[in-house]
Amino acid sequence: MNIENLSQSEKYSLLSQLEKSLGLYPLMVLTIDDVKESISDSGEEMPDDDKLHTMCKYVARKYNVADEYMVALNWATELCLETV
Repeated sequence: MNIENLSQSEKYSLLSQLEKSLGLYPLMVLTIDDVKESISDSGEEMPDDDKLHTMCKYVARKYNVADEYMVALNWATELCLETV
């Protein structure tokens, strides 16, 4: 399957199916569209898509979300235990 040929809606549907199948729910998602909007709001010149993808990938690998993760983990755990 070549996901590049899927529509945006089909890609989000696939992501949702993968989340359930893998039991993996990303807490924070950095999107190219969000970065483009931020750059546009700043009035700066828009970089090409290759640079946008490269920089987002770099930030995603380097950003430490340990504190936010622990808060989310504790919250999910508490919610699950409340409904048992």
